[in-house]
Amino acid sequence: MLSKFPGHRSGIVALYNMDEDFLGLCEDNLTSIEAMEKRRKDLIKDREMERGYLQLNRDLEKEILNFLGKKC
Repeated sequence: MLSKFPGHRSGIVALYNMDEDFLGLCEDNLTSIEAMEKRRKDLIKDREMERGYLQLNRDLEKEILNFLGKKC
């Protein structure tokens, strides 16, 4: 929060220490940021896996065509 709103440092610190609702908002915000970052990393992994499967599919299709060319 402090880096996101540097001009409000003293207010953030005061509210964080005195107001449970504000503390809850800060915690929810952090949880949201962490979830987005995890999802972003998962999406990157998913894209890499998808590319791998696409390449595997192309390779298998080539092998099938080669097999058909030899047997048909």
